[in-house]
Amino acid sequence: MKRLVLFLWIITFCPFCPAQEEKEPSVINAIAEQLAGEGDDAGLEENFADMLRSLAEDRVKINSADENEVSRLFFLTAFQSKIICDYVRRNGRIVSFYEISNIPGFDPELVKMMIPFISLEDVHAPRRDSLTVHQSLLTNLSLKTGSVSTAGPGSAVKLLTRYRLSAGNISAGFTAEKDPGEKFLQGRPPLPDFLSAHISVRGNGFIKSVVAGDFSARFGLGIALNADNFSTYSLTLPGNLSGRTGIRAYTSTDETSFFRGIALTSGWKKNEISVFLSANRIDGTLTDSSGDGRISVTGIDRTGLHNSLSSIKKKDNLSEYAAGIILTRSFKRFNTGLLAFYNGFSIPFSVVNDSPAGLFGFSGSRNILVSGWYSVQAGRFILSGEVCSDQRSRTGVAQTVAFRASDRLSLNIVLGRSSPGFTTFHGRAPVTGSGGGNESVIAAGVNFEVARYLFLGAGAYIRIYNWLHYRCSAPSVSARKELRLRYVPGDKLNAEFYFTFRSAEVDNRMTTGTAYPCDELSRSMRLSVRYSLTDKITLSPRFDWRYLSPSRENGISIIQDINFRVPAIRSSFWIRYGIYSTCTFSSAIYAWENDLLYSFSVPALYGRGSRFYLLWSFAPGRKAELRIKYGVTTSGGAAGNSNVSSDFRLQLSLKM
Repeated sequence: MKRLVLFLWIITFCPFCPAQEEKEPSVINAIAEQLAGEGDDAGLEENFADMLRSLAEDRVKINSADENEVSRLFFLTAFQSKIICDYVRRNGRIVSFYEISNIPGFDPELVKMMIPFISLEDVHAPRRDSLTVHQSLLTNLSLKTGSVSTAGPGSAVKLLTRYRLSAGNISAGFTAEKDPGEKFLQGRPPLPDFLSAHISVRGNGFIKSVVAGDFSARFGLGIALNADNFSTYSLTLPGNLSGRTGIRAYTSTDETSFFRGIALTSGWKKNEISVFLSANRIDGTLTDSSGDGRISVTGIDRTGLHNSLSSIKKKDNLSEYAAGIILTRSFKRFNTGLLAFYNGFSIPFSVVNDSPAGLFGFSGSRNILVSGWYSVQAGRFILSGEVCSDQRSRTGVAQTVAFRASDRLSLNIVLGRSSPGFTTFHGRAPVTGSGGGNESVIAAGVNFEVARYLFLGAGAYIRIYNWLHYRCSAPSVSARKELRLRYVPGDKLNAEFYFTFRSAEVDNRMTTGTAYPCDELSRSMRLSVRYSLTDKITLSPRFDWRYLSPSRENGISIIQDINFRVPAIRSSFWIRYGIYSTCTFSSAIYAWENDLLYSFSVPALYGRGSRFYLLWSFAPGRKAELRIKYGVTTSGGAAGNSNVSSDFRLQLSLKM
């Protein structure tokens, strides 16, 4: 009752508090929230945040009419990038953000997503500061109490530092991170647990770019090569048909999905060639499965955590070697490319022979992939496809169809199929998983502007498993359906209703007898509103509901956000108070929170309790900002006791 009274008090009196809107568009927050909710891809939202941070620091110059430059907006399709370039060549430079929404293939919501990451500057105007040195430093400190184990060899503090330097076409930087429980400095010489660095050079002639150090790559639809590890799961939001192609410097904190070496991209006329070499140390689980002393690898550890004896034993005990060559050719309405990729390991992989689920698992010490892809624009249709094969002729295929029936109606379709045993360690096709194989996928989404300011999105996704997999001892089918209704009359009001239905065949929970599949269903609903009373005040109430069957578990949460700005002291404040009640973690509700710059916080709310946080931002100038966040989560314990955990985060951002 006290929580309910406090919640009603906030709703009643919050109009008298001064506030500020989020810096990120709501569609970005929705994508991050959905990525965090995908249990099979932990940390995906962190990579998404890092890619956005890179764009914010080096905005895309859309008036360059350069497809390689515009395609850095990774949430655009390949031909959305091409449409913008063609528009600029035909009509001259874009002078207003709102002009983009009138270009065929773009809607106001997608334009809002683009605005924080694009520049309208005239690229043909002479630049006097081309050799000016620009520097940026970002330092984060995070600490959680009450729910974090203290058994690790290091402190419970998480530290992150990013530094970037650029001058003209040259840029360099490093990323250092220490997770909770890890030692701060170790080894000889003493270094952070994770350290990444790079230097890159862009060229305007035959040499397009050179990257030395850590880098990532994405080509085609990403089946063979997608080290960015990003592919939106949403069927009703932008970004699920990403068209980004190329190699970029790596600045994220994922300690596995990147390359370490050198990469070169060169081109002439409409032809381009990219080559790279990489040698990296990664974490792996080693075993002597044969009993004869021969060591093999049973899996790659992608958590990046080294805060326990078992995780420390996995650290850097596997060397990964990679090499690739990519040829691309661009025509007026047609793009195509070929890729050859070698992936080798210092210790061979093995599968457990007596495990039916591992029958098609990867074994051996090398994986060679050859891939070809295309994109073509035919009237109102945009078709993209990729075919990939390994050295044993096991294949992965993906095909996408984007159809814009009118300026108010668009349709996207994704088809995918991987044969038994097909494996890719650095690939990720749209909507599909990253490995395993022997499965088929079909997904379709439609977006329709029902009326002025009213947008309807709906989609369906079906995955067919042709063999055993996690939690299911027989071939099975899983599905997801989405419905999203958005009302966006202007910058002051944004209302959204979102409903999703999931179904999956899993083993029936029996203590004896042969397991047989049963349907596990999940229904979720969210209603959220964001309203700006003034340019300094924003209110954001939200309601979530979730129901699982046949377990009959349910979850519910009610959240109120208050954002306000006080220009007199150059400060901004974000406040949240929410109450929630779920049966178990299975019915947890994921709720996006305002957080540090270029970071996402999407905690899983489960059990019965409340969540409160206060985020303060102090910006004495345009080139410096200090952010401090303090949150408290209270949940009910046994015998009426309450469990309280708190989290503290601090960030300093400097630009010079």
